[in-house]
Amino acid sequence: MVTVDVDKDAHPDVHGPRAPGVVVLRRTTAIVIGGATALVGVLAGILIGVVGLPGGSTEPSRVDVVFAQEMIQHHQQALVMAQIVGTRAGGDISALAAAIEADQTRELGQMQGYLDLWDEPLLPSASPDDLGGAVHGGHGAAAPGHVMAGMATEAELERLRAATGGELETLFLQLMIRHHQGAILMTDGMIRDGTEDHARALAQQMRFEQQVENERMTMLLLQRGAQPLPAPTS
Repeated sequence: MVTVDVDKDAHPDVHGPRAPGVVVLRRTTAIVIGGATALVGVLAGILIGVVGLPGGSTEPSRVDVVFAQEMIQHHQQALVMAQIVGTRAGGDISALAAAIEADQTRELGQMQGYLDLWDEPLLPSASPDDLGGAVHGGHGAAAPGHVMAGMATEAELERLRAATGGELETLFLQLMIRHHQGAILMTDGMIRDGTEDHARALAQQMRFEQQVENERMTMLLLQRGAQPLPAPTS
């Protein structure tokens, strides 16, 4: 689980000053809730796999495994970006970041649960030539070190950490919109070529939720007089 240090110089809450220690309490509470949410996701993934769903296939293909492995890494970066923002942005952006963190922590836990059930590692270990046609955004699945669609660079993350005020909000929205667009490409490949019904259903849910969030984030970005970054194509 990714955690962040509390920024003691964070911007004050839009509803007024906090009492000493409240920031620490809220961030600690968020971390505890995040851990509990991930655990629930893991248990849910395992339970669904054990109990099964009517008509569902419980035999994963290489596509299913690689999708879960890569999407875990993809979600982990989204958590990093959401936690960088924390409570440093305006109320609407901080609330959005918290919602993304909660949703993706739960989904991350579910994918970890699937991989545990399938007796597969959390990280991919094969080269693209060994993946037997597994897909990634419509192309060959990624080997370790591959940059997945929509991922922010380390330089962009550093810019986000250093940004404040309107710049922080705009950059967060731009990076997260592109990040979601990349995840949608990944879910499209899984929905099209995956074989394990429960994992495909999760991919469909992710696609819907991230598309809705992207529509809202685009509106918030346009309200700030800014435009989305170019969308990833693979």
